[in-house]
Amino acid sequence: MINRRLFALFAAGLLALGLNAGSARAEAGADQVAAARDFIGSFADKAQKELLADDLSKDEAAKRFGDLLNEGFDIDTIGRFVLGTYWRQASDEQQKTYLDLFGRYLTSVYSSRLAEYRDIGFSLGDARPIGNNDVAVTTNVKTPQGQPAKVEWRVRQKGSAWKIVDVVVEGVSMGASQRSEFASVIQRSGKGVDGLIDALRQRVG
Repeated sequence: MINRRLFALFAAGLLALGLNAGSARAEAGADQVAAARDFIGSFADKAQKELLADDLSKDEAAKRFGDLLNEGFDIDTIGRFVLGTYWRQASDEQQKTYLDLFGRYLTSVYSSRLAEYRDIGFSLGDARPIGNNDVAVTTNVKTPQGQPAKVEWRVRQKGSAWKIVDVVVEGVSMGASQRSEFASVIQRSGKGVDGLIDALRQRVG
């Protein structure tokens, strides 16, 4: 469902982040920027160790990926953004069902091809505050399949923890791309949010 090149760079970026600690350039909000950079570095290092272990079964890879998504990503915030205006139209039960399926959908889509991204090049670029609450950490990723591309990780502090709220690949927001795709599914179904829920159920099994 997601553009193949964007998917490849997202998956490669997730696995590559822990390879090089690098130095982040902080011009304003230095403490916030440094903390966000440390979060990305430690989270990605854990992702590499857990997801690229030898002899990892498909089921175990999916489970570990799902656990990491819930740990490092703000799935509820991303899910609400992706649903857009339809979120306010959905009932409480629809919202709950959708968020559960959305997390399972992300796990299914991205965990299925992790083994393809072992041989990757990586360098860490700058980190900077964006908006009032977020920090963008930029990385440059090169996969065996293509030229280097910029992958930007947008993170937000939630209480005492940091969470990833979007990934921007070559200037394209993965959240915005998924939002457009889900809106199209809803419109084509003629069933509103239930149409998307049905589609997600079919995708995750």
